[in-house]
Amino acid sequence: MTSLPASLSDLGVDVSTGPVVGFRMKKWFAEPGSDLPTAPLLHPVNLRRLAVRWPVVGNKPQALALSDETEHVLIPSGWYVATRRFTTKEEARRIVASVIDPSRLPGRFLALENHLNYFHKSGRPIERELALGLASYLNSTFVDCYFRQFSGHTQVNATDLRRLKYPSLQSLLALGSALDTVLAGERANEAIRQHCTELSNMPDTDHVKARIQEGLAILRDLGMPREQQNERSALTLLALAGLTPARPWADASAPLMGVTPIMEWVASHYGREYAPNSRETFRRFTLHQFVDAGLVVSNPDRPNRAVNSPKYCYQIDPEALALVRTFSTEAWSTELATYLSRQETLSVRYAQRRKKAKIPLVLREGISIALTPGGQNELVRLVVEEFCPRFVPGGEPLYVGDAGQ
Repeated sequence: MTSLPASLSDLGVDVSTGPVVGFRMKKWFAEPGSDLPTAPLLHPVNLRRLAVRWPVVGNKPQALALSDETEHVLIPSGWYVATRRFTTKEEARRIVASVIDPSRLPGRFLALENHLNYFHKSGRPIERELALGLASYLNSTFVDCYFRQFSGHTQVNATDLRRLKYPSLQSLLALGSALDTVLAGERANEAIRQHCTELSNMPDTDHVKARIQEGLAILRDLGMPREQQNERSALTLLALAGLTPARPWADASAPLMGVTPIMEWVASHYGREYAPNSRETFRRFTLHQFVDAGLVVSNPDRPNRAVNSPKYCYQIDPEALALVRTFSTEAWSTELATYLSRQETLSVRYAQRRKKAKIPLVLREGISIALTPGGQNELVRLVVEEFCPRFVPGGEPLYVGDAGQ
C-alpha cells in the first residue's frame, strides 16, 4: 500500500461527507413525483449491490425540494463514488463503495445525506471510467486488509479515505474502462492485478492469512512455548525462510537478516507493519527463543559479532530449513520426528559454539564469568583484569554489565 504512487489530491479527486443533515433539512424533505421540483435524496439504504437503487420504499425520504434554502447542499448530477460512513461488524468489508450512475436518477441535481461519503472533483462529477475503477479498488480485499490494520471500528470517515494510497490515475482509468459494473472482493483483486501495473504482484489476502496459519502450525509442531506461538513469531519464521504468500514451502530459502530487515520484509510481503520500537520485542521475545531452540542461528557468518552491532543477523538453521521444505507433504511427519529427536543435540551444539565465542573474565581467584563477544565487553575485561589491579589494589568488582544480557 505504501508503495502506491498517488494520493487523492494527485488524482484530482476529493472525498466529502454528504452535506444533508436530517434535522436541519427536515422541512424540505419530499417524495418523488410531488408537485414541487425536487432532487433525488440518497441515504445509505439507497446503496445496494454496489450501485444506487432509487427510490426505495421505507421511512427514509427520497427527495429534497429545490429552493434557495437547499441550494447549498445540492451537487450536480453525474458520476460519483459513494461509501457508507458506518458498517456492521458482520460485513465482509469495512469499505463498501457504490457508483452513482446519473442515468438511474432524474434531474440536474442530487442530494446526499451525511451518513454517506462521496468522491468528487471540486464538488463536480468524476469520469465514468474513474468512478468504476476507483470503486472497484476500494472494494478489493487488498484495501480492506490494509484498512483494518489501522481502523478497529466500523466507522469510515472521509479522513480515513484521504489517508489511503491509490494507484495512478492512468491505472484507475484503465481498470474502469475494462469494466461494465463495479467489482468487489476477489473479482476486484483479479481485475486490479490485470489493469493496475503498480499492483500486478499484489498478494492474495487469503494466501497471506493461510501462510501465517501455516507458520503458526510449524511452531506448534516444533513445541515452541506458547509465548512464541503468535503472529509475530510466525511472520519472523516466514521472513527467515524467505517465504512470500505465493511461494510453496519447497522453495524456502535461508537469507541472512537483521531485525529491522525482518520487520521491513514482513511489512512488504504480508502487510503487517510494526513500529520501529518493536525491534526489541522481535529480538527478546521471538529471535532469542528461536536461537535457543536451534531453529535459527545468530551471526553464522561471524559468530563473535558484537550484540549491539548494526550487522547482527540471523539465519534459519540448515536442518530446520530442510524440515520446513517438507511442510504440507507426506514426508512432514517423518521428518519432524527425526528433527525433534536430534533437537537437543542441536541445541547443545549451538550452546557450545556460543560459549566458545565468549570472552572469559576472571573476577578474582576462583570466580570467573564469560561475557558476550564484541563491543564494549572487551574493554570491560581490560578494566577488571588490568586497570583495577594496577590502580585499585585489593579492590573487588561488585557488578559487571554485559551488553548481551
